[in-house]
Amino acid sequence: MTAQDSADSQLRKLFQNSLDSHGHGFHAAVAETLRRQALVLSNLTIIGTEVPVTVQGQDTRVDILFGSKGGDFYVAAECKRVDPALSNWCFVKSRPLAMDRYDAAVVADGLYNSQGTPVARVYECGTVHDFAHIGVETRSSKPGDGSPSGRGRDIEGAVTQALRGTNGLINLLNSNVQYLVAGVHAVFVPTVFTTAQLWLSAVDLKEAELLNGHIDLSKGSFSEVDFVVLQYHQSQGLRHDLKIAPSRDGLESYLREQSARSVVIANTKHLGKWVELMNILQMTRR
Repeated sequence: MTAQDSADSQLRKLFQNSLDSHGHGFHAAVAETLRRQALVLSNLTIIGTEVPVTVQGQDTRVDILFGSKGGDFYVAAECKRVDPALSNWCFVKSRPLAMDRYDAAVVADGLYNSQGTPVARVYECGTVHDFAHIGVETRSSKPGDGSPSGRGRDIEGAVTQALRGTNGLINLLNSNVQYLVAGVHAVFVPTVFTTAQLWLSAVDLKEAELLNGHIDLSKGSFSEVDFVVLQYHQSQGLRHDLKIAPSRDGLESYLREQSARSVVIANTKHLGKWVELMNILQMTRR
């Protein structure tokens, strides 16, 4: 091997490491796997990748945009390759009593094309068992790879990006109502695809000790899951520009209608399970 060959090999290795750590290959592999295999059993198709949208004056992109053939269901997906050293994402419930009845449903934004005018509303879809309210990255036995992730904020960052992309998509369709099928209620579900292993505790944080805040997770099961539905309260800085007509049922209803949203987080080892969930959500929205 010549000195030039050695230099070329070193550069290629550096380029490869950079692509890996930033998740470019992971993003492409998820899209290709879903296109060729998993979506065969679904009503969804891939509309595009790296779709540019704007929310609250900030430009961003949707990693993978899915849409149903009837134009009534969309998924804005964020792809997150994590640092192997922090590849365990652990979730737990923390349910305020007033919101219990919403936990088992996927709460999603929607648009209705009313004679050329988009109307925003909120939908509840399906019934899920693997839901949570708090997520924390924990260390694994694997060595780190120096990727930009691995700073203990990957879950929050991925979830807010999925919501930002979803709300930006709603803004895009609001400005281009010709792409909304007249008389059709369209639902938008944010999703995070990740290389992280997902773990869910059956214990609720409201069972913590009052005097010291200690929570005993040994009181319930703790197991790996295919996906988690994270019930998340999004801030105004993530929301689309449309107004949702407020109900008169008090602040609880306001919180649900304006802030509470569900984000599906799926491990890419089980993409078929994610497709099954999307099929259920399409058939059970209300």
